[in-house]
Amino acid sequence: SMPRRHAPCVVTLDASLLPGEYGRLEIACVSMGGDELATLSLEPEARLHALRSALAERLQVQTWQLRLLRTGAGAGLLEEEDMVREVSELLPDTVCRL
Repeated sequence: SMPRRHAPCVVTLDASLLPGEYGRLEIACVSMGGDELATLSLEPEARLHALRSALAERLQVQTWQLRLLRTGAGAGLLEEEDMVREVSELLPDTVCRL
């Protein structure tokens, strides 16, 4: 179900490395209810606001409605200037240094 027009939309992000696309990350965007809302492919160095813009466009909501959460050990709200690679704690350091 799509988020209401002005309601906050809480989205959990889960990153995995894309095979064959050296250094690119696939970001699965999942609702609190567990529905996959979108899958985006981004550079690890991309800023979170780039992901937020792409996701807002895909979901037809305003960027300010999106609350982006990280899963796993470092679960919590992500900041605008965070890099997309911050979404996953599980990525090897080599990827983060590309």
